[in-house]
Amino acid sequence: MKKRNRILATLIAIVSFAACTKIVSTDIGIGDLIPAVDGVLVKDTTLDVIINTYGDAITTTRISETNVLGKHSDTAFGNTTTALYLQVQPRSYPFRFPVSKDSITAIDSVVLVIPTYGLYYGDSTKNLGFRVYEVNDLSFDREKGYPFNTDKSFTTSGELTYNGAEQFISPLSVNDTIKSFGDTVGSPNQIRIRLSNALAQKFFNMDTANYRSDSLFRLAFNGIKITSTSGDALVPVLPQGAGIAMYYKYISKKDGSADTTLTSFVPAVTSASANHITVERSGTHLANLPLGDINTGSSTVYLQSGPGVYARIKIPGLSGLAKMLIYRAELVLDDIPAAEYNKFVPNLFVAGIKDNKRILLKDVSLDNLPNPLNPFQPSNYFYTANLPTFGSYPLARVDSTNNLKYYQYNFNLTNHVQDINKGVTQNYPLDIFAPHADSVYSEVLSRNVSIQAKAGNNQFTKLNAPVIQRTKLFGNTAASAHKIRLNIIYSPVQ
Repeated sequence: MKKRNRILATLIAIVSFAACTKIVSTDIGIGDLIPAVDGVLVKDTTLDVIINTYGDAITTTRISETNVLGKHSDTAFGNTTTALYLQVQPRSYPFRFPVSKDSITAIDSVVLVIPTYGLYYGDSTKNLGFRVYEVNDLSFDREKGYPFNTDKSFTTSGELTYNGAEQFISPLSVNDTIKSFGDTVGSPNQIRIRLSNALAQKFFNMDTANYRSDSLFRLAFNGIKITSTSGDALVPVLPQGAGIAMYYKYISKKDGSADTTLTSFVPAVTSASANHITVERSGTHLANLPLGDINTGSSTVYLQSGPGVYARIKIPGLSGLAKMLIYRAELVLDDIPAAEYNKFVPNLFVAGIKDNKRILLKDVSLDNLPNPLNPFQPSNYFYTANLPTFGSYPLARVDSTNNLKYYQYNFNLTNHVQDINKGVTQNYPLDIFAPHADSVYSEVLSRNVSIQAKAGNNQFTKLNAPVIQRTKLFGNTAASAHKIRLNIIYSPVQ
């Protein structure tokens, strides 16, 4: 059987005026937006929205993010392949093995350990196959300003996988608790890939000079590449907790007894990493993007966390509205009930498209400089755009006509729509996407703003795991009450 696991959340120019006081149904608290003044005429209208699906191609995410391993085929979203590049090193410098080389009698095993979230997306009946190689490309170096997002891959030399053979794990095992040597409690949620004993021998034989600093160590061993070679599932992993564990026997120089010990090399603050993810959509429903006529839209929309597919919308009717005081402008998208992908829905974000780049939409907090957003992220990503302000979590709903469960997204565009109506901003296209390690440009701050969700005091989390989270929604030409729409609640301005 196939099993699909759901990741828990760490996300047309026809204007139809209704001359009445009926309030459009919403769950965001419209009551607080209606003025408590007698004689105020409150109306609602719904604007049609043109929407199309667009797509990314390749991405690379760094070690501080959730990464993904595995490979997966999907008739709609395409074929996904992954590779993880990772540098490991001793825990401190100068480094010495706990026993002398001449006392080592045998190498038991060498194991690459990669923590997981205990979750997967795909087919549980097919084992995942992995191979591991040594990276000999010196451009794989964190200190050389490795880009945040890139299609860069790195050259490798010899294979490090045990016996030069593909190593297999079951997707069902990614949440197993494993007890290894010296571990009395057990460690949950791991991928363990056996490596060649020759790798441990290489580390034992390295010149002591290479163990004096991280830069000297990388000259002798610049990292590993883990490739996903077979299977049909994707597993979110935590590369910052990975490591190479070497188990070996030795003779004690104190009493001559035989014993076993363990030495681990792990990622450090100075280690580089890259999760190279490629999505090939040839021969799938999304082979030719954008999907649908860009002038009239499409009936179905696909969204996938990067490098995935996103939606671009246009709302021509906003350019012809009479002057009004807007209490609420809410963009509503519904996913297709009972669709395969509504079990693994992403968190979504909305941004404007101006001069071919994504820009942060206006929010009231931007009027309160110098602290418009949360000053948390360093350097170019110093500010954080929070999900509840500029995006939407999936909200569970039930269709009253057929009792089917579906998810709905509600985007608050009130300030943006009001500014269009006042003539202080343009009615430019908007992108709706499922960000992982994305940023948008803030015109107020003149810098990029990272997209995250607040998880506590000065604590933030990424909105989605890369490539895994996806959904299928109603577009604007769908013959359904669930089609995308912009609801506006307003009072006319004379």
